[in-house]
Amino acid sequence: MFASTVSPCGRDLIGEVKIKYGTSAQNYFGGKSGRADIVDKNTGEFWEIKSDYTGTGLAQALFDVKGYSMSGNIYINTALSKNGITTPIIGGELPGGAFIYKAALFEYYDITYYNPKPGVILYNYTKYTNYADALETLLVLLLAGLGVPLVYEPAIAMSSITPVTNADMKAAEASRAATLPKNEWTSWGWIIK
Repeated sequence: MFASTVSPCGRDLIGEVKIKYGTSAQNYFGGKSGRADIVDKNTGEFWEIKSDYTGTGLAQALFDVKGYSMSGNIYINTALSKNGITTPIIGGELPGGAFIYKAALFEYYDITYYNPKPGVILYNYTKYTNYADALETLLVLLLAGLGVPLVYEPAIAMSSITPVTNADMKAAEASRAATLPKNEWTSWGWIIK
């Protein structure tokens, strides 16, 4: 479970909140409980977050939203209980946005997200590998006599993804940094932080 944090949109959100299903939702899902991705601690509104990379995210999210909002469902969460909130409510509008996430030393994701329907947040991404930095580091290791890392496979690495230069990444980061608060584009906790 994620800690409660005021999001950039001014909501006090918590993540991964357990929902105990009533009879209708148990029949709908075929289980006894599930988890809402994010919930507003003060209102009980929830949002389901799905990738729309394959184009099926909206249908998947709407299926979950319908089940989570069925009568008889209750939240199982101390923070919500303290606020007197027990019933899941479909979330309202949240602002969309974009950010760059650095996943590994030379790997970046350019992520966009939006709120197409009540209770739904969809995201898409493009993966980039910064080969200029990777090859520079490899050259430094070779010149320093430290050898080549065992995980380096140039035939696979160079043929699988189009190289992105330092200038490309710096331009993309500068573009995103100019339009978004820093915490939105430097960590994956984009909606919670």
